[in-house]
Parts: sequence; C-alpha cells; structure tokens
Amino acid sequence: MKSYRTQMDWLVCGVMLFVVGVAVAQTPKKGDRPAENESAVARLSSHEALELGKATIADLDLESDPQRVRELMDQLRQCITVVQANDTANPWFNYLRGAMLAYAKRQADAVQAFNQFVESTEGRDQWRAYRFLGDLLVDKYPSLALAKYERANLLNPNEPQVLYGLSVTYTKLGKLEKALEFAEKTVAVTPAIHPARGEFLNWYANRLAEDEQYEAALEQATLALEIARSKYADDPASRNALLTLSLRFQTLRSIAQAKVEQVGDDAVNYSRVVDLTRQAAEIQRRIVLLDALNYLNAGIENAKGAIPVSVLEQKAELLIELDRVDEAREVYREVLRLSPANEKAKAFLEK
Repeated sequence: MKSYRTQMDWLVCGVMLFVVGVAVAQTPKKGDRPAENESAVARLSSHEALELGKATIADLDLESDPQRVRELMDQLRQCITVVQANDTANPWFNYLRGAMLAYAKRQADAVQAFNQFVESTEGRDQWRAYRFLGDLLVDKYPSLALAKYERANLLNPNEPQVLYGLSVTYTKLGKLEKALEFAEKTVAVTPAIHPARGEFLNWYANRLAEDEQYEAALEQATLALEIARSKYADDPASRNALLTLSLRFQTLRSIAQAKVEQVGDDAVNYSRVVDLTRQAAEIQRRIVLLDALNYLNAGIENAKGAIPVSVLEQKAELLIELDRVDEAREVYREVLRLSPANEKAKAFLEK
C-alpha cells in the first residue's frame, strides 16, 4: 500500500479557477472603472462581444498576473452585459456566462450553463467547455468529471490542462497508475512558458512519490521549485509568489522525508531534510516580514498627517530584510530629506 500523500495535493487542484476567483472578488466596483474602457466594449455589436468574450476566456486560461486577470474578468463581464441585452438566445451566451459563474465559484449555476451550451449544436464540440465542466465536477463528482475530461481530450488531445484534469480525477478515483500516467503526459506537453507548468511539475512529483519513486520525484519537485524561485525573483513584492515558493519547499521536504523513511540509515538524506526545513522556515519568515511591510504601507497610505521618520526607518529595515535594497535606498533618501542629520540613513546610503 502506497501511503505517500502531501498536504499540497488538493491545493494544486483547480489552480486556474482559484487565481481567477480571487480576481473576481477583487474586481473594482462599477463606479471605479475607467469610463473609456466601459464604453469601448459597450459599443460592440452582440457578435463582436461574443467573439471578444471567447477570446478573453482563452486568455484567462494562460494568465497568472492578478492585475491582468482582473482586467480580463472586467472585460468578460462587459461582454456578457452586451450579449445579455441583445442576444441571450445565442448558445455562446451560456458559454460566457458559465465561465463567469465558474470563476465566481457559483458551481451549480456554472454547471447548468455549460451543460446547456454543450447540448447545443454550437457547443457540442467545444473542448474548453467540457474542461470547465470537469474542473467544476471533479471535487464532488469525479466519475462525472472523468467523462467531461475524456470528451475534452478527444476534441483537443495533448492540452495540458485537460491532461492535468484527468490526472487529478484518476487520483480522486484511487486509480494511481492512471493518475501518474497522465501527470507525466501533462508535464511532457506543457511548454516552459505555460503559467501552470510549476503546478504541473509539483503535481507530477507528488504522484511519483506516491509510487515510491523518490529520486524521480525529487527531480521534478526541484524543477517546480526553480520556477517558483524565478517568479519570486521577478516579483519580490508578491505574496502569492512567496506562498507558492513555500509550498514548493514543503513538497520537496515531504518527499525527502519519505525517502529517509524508505532508506533509513543514510545521513545524507537526513541532512537534506534538515536543509530543506531551514530554507522553508526562511520563506515563512519572509512571508511574515512581507505581511508586516504591507500592513505598514497601508498605514502610511492612510495617514492623514506627516509620516514620522521612525516609521520610514522601520519600512526601510523591513525592505532590507526582504533583500529589496534599492527600495530601501529610496526610503532612506526620503528620511534624509526630512531629517538631514539622520545617522542611520547616512550610514546606509554611504555603503
């Protein structure tokens, strides 16, 4: 009996819907949107709005930047508004509406909309609609989800998100050999630039570990970690990037620890677990520091009076601990502007 199972497995499931779902929750209220963006879509014909909505959903599948996701979600909402006013009988309206409902986590309504779409002549051969249905059903109804993913795979073979959905479904159904097979296929066809490649590698690593292929699992988990490192380096202010990095370290540590339990008497394996534990602890520390910095920034932005120099010094210190030295330098320049004799700012800027 293979017992390996990390706590991250089900966090990986539905990652694209999670990212977009967060964006839905953070979409600005109507009065906050630029009028020109609103009116540009509003001037489209129903057909043009449908085409733009379909393209927007395709873009959302490959987008991971939260700000861009919010923009695309707002664009999709506007397209739905145009079509709703003119052409609700068009089957593609249910496709647009189903996607919006899915991202908003209104699962039952989304399933109903997508089922209506795939039952139409226009929708019966649309692979992405079946993939959406698989995503929506997999947690509670994996057997139903399997049929949807299989249909999507038939219509569009080698689509990474469909293959990944099949792997997740087989895992839910306890068919671990098939889950591993499709996890491997997912990684094999996923381009290096795909925003979910790190998630797919992490999932594959867990399936390998579950099959007690620990060295191969460590190799895949390390690749996933490197992607997470790169994304965090590109955006050190991103809490999501840090959280992902933390999860990658947890995966590696879990696999390394499972290997220790298998081998038992190899000190090198014990050392690897300790090293990964220390690195994971450092990432957790950075998350705490980033939360503190974000909290302090909120206080600075909401302050009604002048910002005390001591508060700016605290911000600079947090930035330094997060290795954001250039930003700390800018803060200390502001400190010197306010307090020309400030020794702490002088000492740092003279380095």
